[in-house]
Amino acid sequence: MSLETFKAALAIAKDYDSPVTIGGGEPTLHPEFEHFLILAIAASQEYMRPFIVTNGTHKERSLLILELTEKELVDGHLSYDQYHDMSMVDGVVFDGFRTIPHGLWGARDGSGYREGPTLVAAGRARQIDGARKDECACESTFVQPNGVIRQCGCPRSPKIGHVKDGSFDSPAPGCCFKSEEYKEAKEELQAA
Repeated sequence: MSLETFKAALAIAKDYDSPVTIGGGEPTLHPEFEHFLILAIAASQEYMRPFIVTNGTHKERSLLILELTEKELVDGHLSYDQYHDMSMVDGVVFDGFRTIPHGLWGARDGSGYREGPTLVAAGRARQIDGARKDECACESTFVQPNGVIRQCGCPRSPKIGHVKDGSFDSPAPGCCFKSEEYKEAKEELQAA
């Protein structure tokens, strides 16, 4: 995602009083990661800190996320599921995220270890596990790197706008397009 697109997405999130999630792939690999992070923190409200999940492979940036989480400036998590190779994560990063509430995100297959919410099937998880192909990666409004705004993170989610014009049209903002709330709102709109 370009810096211009990111700023436009932040403006829309602010207009709609919506929380910001910085995701990926792996967000810490973006060349302007720190710049994006500062902008997201500056645009956030105290009760809606930017949400970010890292796979921990970029040690310095992962530790930055951890430090900002401890200072309650972001809501950072380390991916800890069957789709991430923990041997690539420095022990300092793993131990640090393990000390914060819900710092580890997901569940390791076969280990019985669970901490934090269950796995959100996204990216590589969708490619590896065919049973998860239709799960929603993000059940709220989703901005793609090219600026297209979708109803949610589902693979076939409808396009509802673009960050270039700064607006979007949805019968139920912030809902998965497969949810009953969305379906009911769409039916009401069509009946009107």
